Amino acid sequence: MARPIQFHPIMYAAGAGIATGMRSMSALAAASSAARRGRLDVGENWPGRLLRSRGASIALGLAVAGELVGDKLPIAPSRLEPGPLVGRTVLGGIVGAIVCRGRGGSPVAGILAGSAAAYFSTQASGRGRAGIVERTGVPDLVIAVIEDGLALTIAYFATHGRNNG
Repeated sequence: MARPIQFHPIMYAAGAGIATGMRSMSALAAASSAARRGRLDVGENWPGRLLRSRGASIALGLAVAGELVGDKLPIAPSRLEPGPLVGRTVLGGIVGAIVCRGRGGSPVAGILAGSAAAYFSTQASGRGRAGIVERTGVPDLVIAVIEDGLALTIAYFATHGRNNG
């Protein structure tokens, strides 16, 4: 039987950062879900217990749902503005540390990988979405929904994937 592909913990952290750059709450919500299911080790200290709690899972799930709707509204600020860009970069580092540590890697490496991936993903997905709409004439809503699916899929695999080793 073929053995599943194993990735280094930093790759999971980068994946979480990529998802965070696309939809800021996606990877944190997925990490909470994975922790509740025993698929991600978040530790027994109070932050781990909080992230694993039912309340956190519900609150983060609602935050993702709100973001998926809010992203489509004309009043939504650009993710490329300084505030949202910094927020996604910081959140990418936080979730990168959680995921990397949960896969047996260094939280510091997770911060670096997650924040860098979130920064570049924010830039690429923001500019890429606008460019696709401009060049193809496909409605922004269609591209945004595709981006939603991609972000949620990446977040799921970055947080629910097999442990390294």
